[in-house]
Amino acid sequence: NHKVWVMTQVESKYITIPKEEYASMVRTLEILEDEKAMKMISESERDVREGRVISLDSWRTKQEA
Repeated sequence: NHKVWVMTQVESKYITIPKEEYASMVRTLEILEDEKAMKMISESERDVREGRVISLDSWRTKQEA
Protein backbone atom coordinates (compact mmCIF):
# COMPACT_ATOMS: atom_id res chain seq x y z
CA ASN A 1 0.00 0.00 0.00
CA HIS A 2 2.40 2.64 -1.12
CA LYS A 3 2.11 5.53 -3.50
CA VAL A 4 4.71 6.50 -6.08
CA TRP A 5 4.97 9.96 -7.58
CA VAL A 6 6.98 10.73 -10.69
CA MET A 7 7.99 14.37 -10.40
CA THR A 8 9.54 16.97 -12.62
CA GLN A 9 10.99 20.12 -11.13
CA VAL A 10 7.63 21.85 -11.47
CA GLU A 11 4.80 19.37 -11.09
CA SER A 12 3.72 15.74 -10.76
CA LYS A 13 3.33 13.97 -14.07
CA TYR A 14 2.12 10.57 -12.86
CA ILE A 15 1.02 8.93 -9.68
CA THR A 16 0.32 5.31 -8.91
CA ILE A 17 -2.10 4.21 -6.23
CA PRO A 18 -3.45 0.83 -5.15
CA LYS A 19 -6.37 -0.30 -7.31
CA GLU A 20 -8.65 -0.43 -4.25
CA GLU A 21 -7.98 3.24 -3.55
CA TYR A 22 -8.62 4.11 -7.21
CA ALA A 23 -11.92 2.19 -7.14
CA SER A 24 -12.92 4.07 -4.00
CA MET A 25 -12.14 7.39 -5.66
CA VAL A 26 -14.18 6.46 -8.73
CA ARG A 27 -17.14 5.44 -6.55
CA THR A 28 -16.92 8.72 -4.64
CA LEU A 29 -17.00 10.67 -7.90
CA GLU A 30 -20.02 8.65 -9.05
CA ILE A 31 -21.87 9.55 -5.85
CA LEU A 32 -20.92 13.22 -6.16
CA GLU A 33 -22.36 13.24 -9.70
CA ASP A 34 -25.62 11.55 -8.61
CA GLU A 35 -28.10 14.33 -7.81
CA LYS A 36 -30.51 11.99 -6.02
CA ALA A 37 -27.76 10.55 -3.80
CA MET A 38 -26.42 14.01 -2.98
CA LYS A 39 -29.92 15.22 -2.05
CA MET A 40 -30.34 12.22 0.28
CA ILE A 41 -26.96 12.94 1.89
CA SER A 42 -27.88 16.60 2.39
CA GLU A 43 -31.23 15.65 3.94
CA SER A 44 -29.50 13.16 6.23
CA GLU A 45 -26.98 15.77 7.35
CA ARG A 46 -29.86 18.16 8.10
CA ASP A 47 -31.62 15.46 10.13
CA VAL A 48 -28.47 14.96 12.21
CA ARG A 49 -28.02 18.71 12.77
CA GLU A 50 -31.66 19.05 13.85
CA GLY A 51 -31.55 16.04 16.15
CA ARG A 52 -33.87 13.81 14.12
CA VAL A 53 -31.84 10.68 14.83
CA ILE A 54 -32.05 7.62 17.06
CA SER A 55 -29.35 5.27 18.29
CA LEU A 56 -28.75 1.96 16.57
CA ASP A 57 -29.84 0.16 19.76
CA SER A 58 -33.15 2.06 19.78
CA TRP A 59 -33.71 1.24 16.12
CA ARG A 60 -33.00 -2.46 16.73
CA THR A 61 -35.41 -2.50 19.68
CA LYS A 62 -38.16 -1.01 17.49
CA GLN A 63 -37.44 -3.58 14.75
CA GLU A 64 -37.72 -6.47 17.19
CA ALA A 65 -41.08 -5.26 18.56
